[in-house]
Amino acid sequence: MNKTCAFQETEFHGWPLLKINYPQDVSRLEPHPQPYRRIVVHHAGSVDYTIEDLIGLHREKLGWGAIGYHFLIGSAGELYYARDLRFKGAHAYPNTGKIGISFLRSFEEKEPNERELATWTTFTKHLTEQLPIPVVGHNQDQFLELSKRYGLVADYPELAQRLLIPKSREDFEQAKQQLHRLHDTFEYHQLITKLKTCPGIGFYRRMPHG
Repeated sequence: MNKTCAFQETEFHGWPLLKINYPQDVSRLEPHPQPYRRIVVHHAGSVDYTIEDLIGLHREKLGWGAIGYHFLIGSAGELYYARDLRFKGAHAYPNTGKIGISFLRSFEEKEPNERELATWTTFTKHLTEQLPIPVVGHNQDQFLELSKRYGLVADYPELAQRLLIPKSREDFEQAKQQLHRLHDTFEYHQLITKLKTCPGIGFYRRMPHG
């Protein structure tokens, strides 16, 4: 494996974690002076990632200044600090006001293990005690952004529930197709197309909903 990073033990608001030291281009990072208003959770997508994979994808292929997420959670429950919170993330458009946390594994088919869940639940609890803001999945964040423009949660609660807490990929895609038929504008259809099940069906099978 090409060694592109090193790790440094540090703390974040009193919480121990590993800071990832890797080449970053600060000139490409946008400062984030505003208070954060939401924590958005992601997973690796269709395949598992390594940290080196993310550096190669975000930093080198996409040309971003750094990994898009602020924090990463590894398969053994390791917690990594990937992008300084002084800078806006690149993970949930529009990114302003959003802290990004991603698992390195994909949960589209499998479920998170006990170590991943333990880190996730305890760290987000600690983080929200320091910053009293809500925690949402990436799919929930994107649907809520869409709903602000089109009133989908209030007007179509049953469809909204199927998209906010997906039970299966098939049902999620069927709900998206129903949403497609509700409005006939290019922007609306583009936004619907971008809706994903992230952080994965397996993640939602393990997490309590309320």
